[in-house]
Amino acid sequence: MQDELLDFEGNPENLGPENNVGFGLRLAAIIIDGILLWSVQAVITYAMFGTWTMQPEDPMDPMSIFGPDYYTLMGISTFFGIVYHVGMWVYADGATLGKKAVKIKVVRNDDGGPIGIGTAIGRYFSYILSYIPCFLGFLWVIWDNEKRGWHDKICNTKVVPAEAK
Repeated sequence: MQDELLDFEGNPENLGPENNVGFGLRLAAIIIDGILLWSVQAVITYAMFGTWTMQPEDPMDPMSIFGPDYYTLMGISTFFGIVYHVGMWVYADGATLGKKAVKIKVVRNDDGGPIGIGTAIGRYFSYILSYIPCFLGFLWVIWDNEKRGWHDKICNTKVVPAEAK
């Protein structure tokens, strides 16, 4: 039974929504990726500013943290996040390191095939729509019959168990 669930590509009977991955494994993958990306951001912050976290220029004005250095760091972090997610989805069998750790991957919804670079970029930016209303687009996986979030629906993707090797 387990091998049957893991055989997706080229096997249309296993492409149904009952085999899509639910919220728990997705959340675990996001947490792992978040820790990895935060670690990289911390190293970049340390390399740029000699400290592990951004500090306000004026301790009496906490808003002074939002200076040019802050926006430079956010730009670098955002760029790295885009390259990481899109690159892993397209060139690493549809899975970031977090998804690989929990043995899941992103595929096209219609045929279970790998996603292309355009879909990957669209999916990444669709995350914004899933984040904005209190993460409702991500939580949607819990209630959706197909276990797909808003970003999945927008880009016609889904998350499935990775194939057994």
